[in-house]
Amino acid sequence: FVVLAVAAAWGFSTLKGASSALDPSRLATVERATMTRSVVATGKVEPITKVEIKSKANGIIERLFVDVDQVVMPGQVLAELDKENLTARVREARANLQAAEAARSAAAAQLKKNEVVAQAPDVAFAKRSFERAQQLAARKLVAASALDEAHRALEQAENRQRAAAGQLVIAQAKVTEATANVAQAQAAVERAEEELANATIKAPIRATVLTRDVEIGSPVSSILNLGANATLVMTLGDIDKVFVRGKVDEADIGRVQLRQRARITTETFRDRVFEGRVTQISPIGVEKDNVTTFEVEVSIDNAAKEHHGLRISSDDSKIE
Repeated sequence: FVVLAVAAAWGFSTLKGASSALDPSRLATVERATMTRSVVATGKVEPITKVEIKSKANGIIERLFVDVDQVVMPGQVLAELDKENLTARVREARANLQAAEAARSAAAAQLKKNEVVAQAPDVAFAKRSFERAQQLAARKLVAASALDEAHRALEQAENRQRAAAGQLVIAQAKVTEATANVAQAQAAVERAEEELANATIKAPIRATVLTRDVEIGSPVSSILNLGANATLVMTLGDIDKVFVRGKVDEADIGRVQLRQRARITTETFRDRVFEGRVTQISPIGVEKDNVTTFEVEVSIDNAAKEHHGLRISSDDSKIE
């Protein structure tokens, strides 16, 4: 059909007596090829794993050990807060623990003393003396006053035994109280030591520092007190594993399938094309301005080798 059209155009030009040939730029060789229909979406390049670093302790940033774009390892120290006040709390808590342990030792010693008194070995002795005095008095060998004296000594020993039994209960209660005070003081020490440890902020994963949101001298609020509103110290992300989240029109979403290959280009590196695969398709569309779109995630292949060219940024990336 194309050949006939060109021939017809040439014949008409000849009949009209045209003296000049057709412009070569308007001619093309006929080729057989496959037509490709593309679904295009735009989105941001994001790491699959991203962590916001916030402090468990309140304080002032004293030292910073990492900067943006630096790779950190799990457990690596990222920042430290001023520890002077926290260290003083630890010393105070340990001193209170020592005092509580001393009080427990004193209570335990008093309990042992009361246990010995409560056993009342002198009661048995006084009882034997009274019985012997009774025998002698019956034989008229001792005066009545001696019998009375032995009886009085027995009663006094029995009274001391009953009093010691009451004190024994009190001593046991004091030992229990002192033991509880030691446990409370120990918990206070552990809490103070944990707060001191929290003043050292460490990396939870192997990642790259994406943002650093504080400087030396910046005040930091605890996530334990303010929750999500706590001070953001820095953001870490594993840029070896990244993805692009884009929005596809509902007219095109039917042509997108899981594990389908995709090409990604960025505004920053326009001459590079990154390969990826569709890893997630939202089952629910979102309507905005009378247009319904579906969210699609495309994971980047070989990101560990190419992440120096595919940076985490706010630039739009195009998915095809």
